[in-house]
Amino acid sequence: MPNFPIYLDNTIFSRQQKGGISVYWFELLRRMAAGNKQLTVFNQNVSGNNIFAEKLPKDLTTHYERKFLPGKISSYFPLQDRIKEPALFHSSFYRISVQKNIANVVTVYDFIYEYFRHGLPKIIHLWQKKFSLHRADGIICISENTKKDMLLFYPELQAKHIKVIHLGVADDYHVIKDQPATHGEIGEILREKYIIFVGARSSYKNFDIAVDVVRQIPKCKLLLIGGLDLSPKEKGNLEDKLAGKYWHYQNVKNSLLNIFYNNAFCLLYPSSYEGFGIPPLEAMSAGCPVVAMNSSSIPEVCGHAGLLSDRPDVNEITKLTQKLHDSDFRKEIITKGQIQAQQFSWDKCYRETILFYSKVYHNKFDALI
Repeated sequence: MPNFPIYLDNTIFSRQQKGGISVYWFELLRRMAAGNKQLTVFNQNVSGNNIFAEKLPKDLTTHYERKFLPGKISSYFPLQDRIKEPALFHSSFYRISVQKNIANVVTVYDFIYEYFRHGLPKIIHLWQKKFSLHRADGIICISENTKKDMLLFYPELQAKHIKVIHLGVADDYHVIKDQPATHGEIGEILREKYIIFVGARSSYKNFDIAVDVVRQIPKCKLLLIGGLDLSPKEKGNLEDKLAGKYWHYQNVKNSLLNIFYNNAFCLLYPSSYEGFGIPPLEAMSAGCPVVAMNSSSIPEVCGHAGLLSDRPDVNEITKLTQKLHDSDFRKEIITKGQIQAQQFSWDKCYRETILFYSKVYHNKFDALI
């Protein structure tokens, strides 16, 4: 571990209940907490129901940040508490310390707001992101594609210390040799031929395409995991095209999701844009073929193991999915996926992050000695 104080900001746990950023921050934080007496975390004193916050180590040195602004508004501004000694500060979501004795690290996840959002939320997000990136001493990008996007929107950041550190996959996702006995609706699902769709269903996720693809696969059903409640429009579309042939679970434990991946015909992930894309990595680890888009960071994650479509086209994606009916081809794709997934781990992500911390800290302070 580094021989200098590290302060981490858990803002993300007050901003979302779950999600890829929360997974990333939790996996880093619990590794850094192991035996590191120089680690301090700032929590937002805002009530929330993040599924990871309650799993944090109980012996962490924790401060609740003082509030000069109401509620979650303060999370859009720099750290308000003062850190006395020279230290490294890393926030989970686009915050910095403005103190001169602090080396700031910022992680960049994606550019969804830049590409797909509008109105006041976009304006606020872009202001916060630009402010933190320009004042950062080191920038972590979670994929090469994210780095490319960042330099497209902010080419002046080329001179910064930038490091691509890929996300990982939990050990919970693996091939199950002896399937556990399951009953009720879960057992019913596992006896069916189904395609799994994981995550949010925002416009760029192309959920409607997924529904149309499943409709064209003979004797196949759709299993939805995560996301908000089905909207009336989504439910109407599903009832019209897949009546009695779909299930939706908003929250499932990793162990159950691993079982679902193991038994799925494939993961269908037609998203047009991802900063990284954890579900394809989870699926490959669990021996589940991945059908996705050949766009943004997805080729970076899937390599040659994914069946990737160049266009968000129902017929093209359906043809790729149908290839998995060939048992030999299916086995080949599954094997490639398991090999590809081995390139990513949270331990590797943690080690690279710690090394980057040291580089950023010493680059800032050694010249002052």
